Amino acid sequence: MERISKIIETYDSQGIHRTGTEGDMKNAQWLADEIKKFGLEPKMDGFNIKRLDIKEAYLKIGEQKIKGVPFFDSIINDNEIITGSLGKFNSNATLGSSLITKDQFLEKERSHNRHHGLIIGKKGAFPGLFLINAYNFKNPYGPPVLQISNENWPWIEKKTTENAEATLIIKSIRTKVKVFNVIAELEGMQSELPPLIVTTPRSGWWHCASERGGGIAGFLEIMRTLCSVSPRRNILFLANTGHELGNFGMEHYINTHPTLAENAIAWIHLGANFAAANLTQLGVKIPPLVILQASDIDIQELAIKCMANEGVKPDLTMPIGEIPPRSEAQNIHENGGRYFSLIGTNNYFHHPEDRWPNAVDINKTVKIIRGLVKLSIELAN
Repeated sequence: MERISKIIETYDSQGIHRTGTEGDMKNAQWLADEIKKFGLEPKMDGFNIKRLDIKEAYLKIGEQKIKGVPFFDSIINDNEIITGSLGKFNSNATLGSSLITKDQFLEKERSHNRHHGLIIGKKGAFPGLFLINAYNFKNPYGPPVLQISNENWPWIEKKTTENAEATLIIKSIRTKVKVFNVIAELEGMQSELPPLIVTTPRSGWWHCASERGGGIAGFLEIMRTLCSVSPRRNILFLANTGHELGNFGMEHYINTHPTLAENAIAWIHLGANFAAANLTQLGVKIPPLVILQASDIDIQELAIKCMANEGVKPDLTMPIGEIPPRSEAQNIHENGGRYFSLIGTNNYFHHPEDRWPNAVDINKTVKIIRGLVKLSIELAN
């Protein structure tokens, strides 16, 4: 428990992990240093992106300014200043506003481009800014979108009802930077066998202690264990950046290894949120869910067995073949790969308060990681 706690605490302490930022770079170097401790040689697989830096982003109504964060896949021009009436979605207002519960609700409105700009709040378990991933970062579209904290929404709703005159201002700059997937390979005793791939995203909007910390800890624990047991097959380890910007780190890896997805014996995808803690509101606990995704019944049953040995039962097992998997497992699925993927729900998901230790259930996380280690041993031999 102490080792896993230290990993998550260290990850949290590196700062905000947005792709291409200082926290992202710190994490890449730290992971490389950790990999060296196991006797492996890390590879920093770099590629260029244009990082989006926001200089100003706010909604102004009268003398009141409300700061926010724009959708990173809605920024086409460096400077956007849009003035006009504020109204509900599907009205004739210049700026449309809505408080949403699901990201997908926005796709139609953004594509139809009815409004010149959009103001969005997102509901959550508590007040704050629950940022939405930029799934189309490389191909931004629609009108500029500003997301503001849901705690401002009663005032925004009042101004929307009044069709108040408002100004949306977003000023940004793009900077060319090199970002990195961190890769390592452990040679097995029979290296001609199809490899096992262990992967986890390592970037995100904020500190992401419970969103990403469990995956990072599981990644290093599996590596530590497999380095000590001499597996039969080669093990490839991938910690990818670009998660919050449309999974483009995973996309880059698969594009540069075009036959690997379907030729691997399996992928173990350590996804988001399985480390998340309960949130207590008004004396009531709001538990997060642990969700299992798998490509076939055999790997699903093996994963469930390994988890059960550690006293872990997933709250939800996704039906095989009915719903495309979420997160980077979708990239694996689309390229014909066999996979086991563990994700979850999280009351702190994409929120600045996703911090160590309050957002993390360390006891649950340790049990899950022990199950993941058992699964990796089974698949590696």
